[in-house]
Amino acid sequence: MGKADNKPDAPGLSVKLPESGEAALKAKQVERMKISYMTGWYSVPHAKIEDLPLATLKAWLRESHAFMVAKPPGKCGSSDTPHKRTKDSIAAAQAPKKAAANKKAAATKATKKAAATKTTKQATRASTKTAKKKK
Repeated sequence: MGKADNKPDAPGLSVKLPESGEAALKAKQVERMKISYMTGWYSVPHAKIEDLPLATLKAWLRESHAFMVAKPPGKCGSSDTPHKRTKDSIAAAQAPKKAAANKKAAATKATKKAAATKTTKQATRASTKTAKKKK
């Protein structure tokens, strides 16, 4: 890691530390990330990276990488446990969509049935009127 630049916009290090995050905060260089949905994420400004032992940085990178590899793409937000995709979890995620589709299908079916009933009643009235006129 070279000598730190004194540039305020220089990139630092951000890691997800589900196991050692609270312990990492004991180092004065480490800060919690200030984005609300990024719980469990910690950052070290670029200027302070060289103050931390290289072994500590490597351990944090390994922990963060192991956690992120265990999660499916797009799921790196607030959960502190790796997500294992199973048939049950996939089905549970799809359940609301299926319920909405079933509800929509039932509403469409009810609308079609009501329209058919209305058409049948209109046809019955029309034939009754026609029969009365013939008499």
